[in-house]
Amino acid sequence: MTWTAGADVATGDVLSTTLWNNYMGTSGSIMETGAAKVTTAGDMFYASGANAIARLAKGTARQTLAMNAGATAPEWQNSPQSLMTAKGDLIGASAAYTLARLAVGANDTVLTADSSESTGLKWAAGGGTQPTNPFVGSPVMTGNCAGITATTHEYDANEILFFPIHHLEADTTIKGCWGRINSVTGSSTYTAGVYSSNGSTLTRVAQGSATSLVAGTAKKYSGGLEASCSVGTQYFMAIIFSAATTITMMNPASGTYLNILGFSGVNSAGSYALPSSIALSSITLEQFAWNGPVDVNSGYDL
Repeated sequence: MTWTAGADVATGDVLSTTLWNNYMGTSGSIMETGAAKVTTAGDMFYASGANAIARLAKGTARQTLAMNAGATAPEWQNSPQSLMTAKGDLIGASAAYTLARLAVGANDTVLTADSSESTGLKWAAGGGTQPTNPFVGSPVMTGNCAGITATTHEYDANEILFFPIHHLEADTTIKGCWGRINSVTGSSTYTAGVYSSNGSTLTRVAQGSATSLVAGTAKKYSGGLEASCSVGTQYFMAIIFSAATTITMMNPASGTYLNILGFSGVNSAGSYALPSSIALSSITLEQFAWNGPVDVNSGYDL
């Protein structure tokens, strides 16, 4: 019914049927009350206009009261809790201002953007892209580990190779770095060391003794190196040569060694000695993969 404005009467006036019915009859405005509007336990009423009351039927379990898209009346909307049905579920958006459930994925899958999915998200197997190294701003590795071909690198006397070590999951002692060598040109010794990094400076932790460098299918650069390293710190392996040396590094047979060291930095030491510290910004970045893991005292190779 619609609201009818009130009308005053004076003493002695006679109430007409029209006046009575407008206010006191079965359809009179006196019945325009909240109590007369609701019909079910949980119903609510709201103003649908000036002097007009409307009913809002109760919502379902775990819905919340919100304003409708036109900002003209309240309505019940699904709450985040109402969409969750299983452990591990996530909330996404299927459209603007529209919540939707993303069911928990399978073990070891990762959340991936996919515009073809209703929520724009999906669970998928982890990809092969390596993370960016925060200490040098470059990828940990480029290319396919199983498809790296032979690469030849020539190093001058007193030139240091730095390889980032990724990553320690326990405090350990690093004892050397494995590499696969096809040939070496030149008479040279090497010294291996380990450096810690604070993001701007490399500081020597330990180094081994000078050792002759000869050709072989596998070489452990160590010289008695033992460097105590802690979780949470970035470390670099370092190798310096006493004379000009050419190394051809081959991709190892499948399952023999791992390609875990993604780039080398090259710096001239000026003399055959590993410096106590060096600025990270002074190292020249070279993009190639070193075919070999770091050797630790826990009985396995990283």
